[in-house]
Amino acid sequence: MAPIPILSRVGSDFGFGKRTAVAAGPTTTTIRFKLWGGAGGTSQNCSGSASGSGAAGGFIDVQGQFNSGTTFYIVVAGGGTYNGAGGYGGGGQGHPGGGGGGGASYVTFNNSTASLANLVVVAGGGSGGQTGTSAGSAGSGGGPSGVGGSGESGGGTQSAGGAAGTGGFGGGGSAGSPGSFLQGGTGMSCKGSGGGSGYYGGGGGNGDCGACASGAGGGGSSYYSPTYISTLNNNLQAYGNSIHPVAQSDPDWDGSAGNGNGSYGRNGRVVIYVDGVKSTFTYTGSIQSLSI
Repeated sequence: MAPIPILSRVGSDFGFGKRTAVAAGPTTTTIRFKLWGGAGGTSQNCSGSASGSGAAGGFIDVQGQFNSGTTFYIVVAGGGTYNGAGGYGGGGQGHPGGGGGGGASYVTFNNSTASLANLVVVAGGGSGGQTGTSAGSAGSGGGPSGVGGSGESGGGTQSAGGAAGTGGFGGGGSAGSPGSFLQGGTGMSCKGSGGGSGYYGGGGGNGDCGACASGAGGGGSSYYSPTYISTLNNNLQAYGNSIHPVAQSDPDWDGSAGNGNGSYGRNGRVVIYVDGVKSTFTYTGSIQSLSI
């Protein structure tokens, strides 16, 4: 005798006994992330005035499928300050005379310590500026590799932080530091500007204790996880002190995020679409969250 088939109707009694319901698997949701990194701060000239704008941050636009119930933790980049501190999100410290590096904007699955295993997407930040020169000498953030700054500071890549700047050191003070994971390098203690943060941050800029001069740091790189992200729409490096033109034309840009023009670098921005419903994050200074 052939076996009697199990009927698919749940909870109905056809004389063969009631079928036990099987738990459904997790549902998936389409998530789109748009992130702008923070810009670096302006450096100082011999008279103590702002001189040499910081570089702009990168822009990245990606999407993927995630299980319902997932919680994302969001860091919105802070802009580097004029003549000093790096922006929230790992911007490198600029010593007096040099601008602070811009922070990175990023999304993780962890609310305390980001790691490669829980990182979803990052937009790199731009470096602090160089005294008395155009913003083109500062290290722009974003893209697979950030741009190196003046004085041989390197941009962050997909595998390592940028090298610290060298040369122009007039004696005394301490050397700058290279960039690292989600951290821009510190500028030389004599007026060096900080590196931009990123997946890997840019190196700190050089300085000169014997002159009124500061060197720019390198920009931080952007990143997206191939484990979680299935579609890359844009991964753009900034142009000098302005974000990429495509990033400026994005309908979710606010007209200033990520730009380096002005004494203080502009903060970054994070926009997340959950099945087409938009959430915007602009507050910088603490980790925020979004559950889907």
